[in-house]
Amino acid sequence: MFNGHLQALAVCESRLQTLWIWHAAEESEHCSTAFDVYTALGGSLEWRIRVLRYITTVFALDIARQT
Repeated sequence: MFNGHLQALAVCESRLQTLWIWHAAEESEHCSTAFDVYTALGGSLEWRIRVLRYITTVFALDIARQT
């Protein structure tokens, strides 16, 4: 999968490739930090799964409504 992303970047200007790679690294860092905070505050796998299912359902219904 990652190879496909690199192929997509191959057609971009060098400076845009750098920007997108930096952005991906920043997003990974944000996700990691958020997960660390969640875990430190006592978050559990069960609760994460429950909330993810809820948000996925609400998001899908909202996209369907808007479409």
